[in-house]
Amino acid sequence: MEKKFQTVMADIRRQIAQNMYGAGTPLPTELELAARYGFSRETVHKAMTGLAREGLVSRIPGKGTFIKEAATANDGKPPHFFVVLIHKEPEMFKLIRGIETVMEKNGCLFSSFFWTGPHRSDVTHTDDFDTFLRGLSRLNPQGIFCYPRNSIDGYNGYEEILKMKIPLILLDKEFSKYTLNCAVSDNYTGMYRLTQHVIRKGHTKIGYFSLDMLFGDSLVRRRDGFLACLNDNGIPFNNRYIRDHIPDANNVAAQLIDFVQNNPEVTVLICANDFIAEKCYPEIQKRGMKIPGDISVCSFDGYETGQRLDPPLTAMRQNLYALGEISARAMLDIYQKRIDMDCFIKYTVPTQLIETGSVAAI
Repeated sequence: MEKKFQTVMADIRRQIAQNMYGAGTPLPTELELAARYGFSRETVHKAMTGLAREGLVSRIPGKGTFIKEAATANDGKPPHFFVVLIHKEPEMFKLIRGIETVMEKNGCLFSSFFWTGPHRSDVTHTDDFDTFLRGLSRLNPQGIFCYPRNSIDGYNGYEEILKMKIPLILLDKEFSKYTLNCAVSDNYTGMYRLTQHVIRKGHTKIGYFSLDMLFGDSLVRRRDGFLACLNDNGIPFNNRYIRDHIPDANNVAAQLIDFVQNNPEVTVLICANDFIAEKCYPEIQKRGMKIPGDISVCSFDGYETGQRLDPPLTAMRQNLYALGEISARAMLDIYQKRIDMDCFIKYTVPTQLIETGSVAAI
C-alpha cells in the first residue's frame, strides 16, 4: 500500500507535470501542505526530501522549497527516469518493483506518476493524457516508461517525448499502428495455452469475452491465440460465442446477461482479462448459477484480486515483476547507447497457468 509521504510526492509530481507550478515557483510551506493533505508536517517534510533527492525541487533553508529549472534538474545527479501508470492496483506495484530493482543496482533514480484523469472512449475526447505526457517530457527525464490505457490516449504525447529524444517504452501494451518500443506478456501463447487447458477439461462450447480491440494489440493477440487453439483442436468457430467489442467494464453485466440467455449450451467462459471475469462472477451468481457447476470461468492476468474470488479464478498469470525488470534493462541499454534510440525493440515475457477451482472437467 502506498505510504502517506508517497501520496504527497505523487500528487506534487502530477501538479508539476501538468504545469501547475512553473520552474522557480515556490511550493506552499510544509505547514500549509500538511493542512491541505491532512497529514503531519513530518510526513510532508519526508515527501519534500524525496522530491529534492529526485531532482524535481530545491530546498533553500529559510526561504522554502522551489520547483527546479527543467534544463538543470539533473545536473550532476544520477540519471532519472519516469514511470507513468493508469491505476494503483497492487499488481502495478509488482511492475514498479521490477523496474526499481534494476534502477537501484545501476545507481539510477525513478519517479512514479499515476494518471487519474479521464480517458477517451472515442477520438473526439479531449487530449488530457497527451498534455500530461508533454508536461512530463519538459521535466527533462532520461527516459519514460508508460502504461497506456488504449490506442487513442497519449499518442500526441508520445510524439512530443520522441521529438525531444527521450527514450520511451510502453509497458504491457503494443499498438501495431505505432512504432513504439514495448515490453509485453506473451499474450498469444498465453491465451492459446489457457484455451488448450479448458479443451483438455472436455469443453467444446466455449465463450469468449473481451474489451474492444481499441484497448491495444495485446487484446488482439489474446483473441488470435484463442481462435488458433480452437482451430488446431478442430472446434468450429461460432461467432455467437465471442463478445470482443465490449466498450468498457460497465457494459460487461448487460453483455453477460444477454450471452447466457442466448447461449445456454456454453459450458465455459474465457475472459480476456481478470477485470472482466471479476465483473462476470456476481452476475452469474445473481442468476442462481454456480461456478464451475453450471458454467466455468477463467481469464488472462492472474491478479491477486482474482485469486480472492469464490472460487479462486483459474488464470494465465502475467509476470509483471519480470516485465518491469526487462523493460528497465532495455531502457538503460538505450540510455547507455548500447541500443540505438531509433531502433524498434519489443520484449516478450512468458506467462504461467494458475489452475484453481473455477474450471470444471466435463
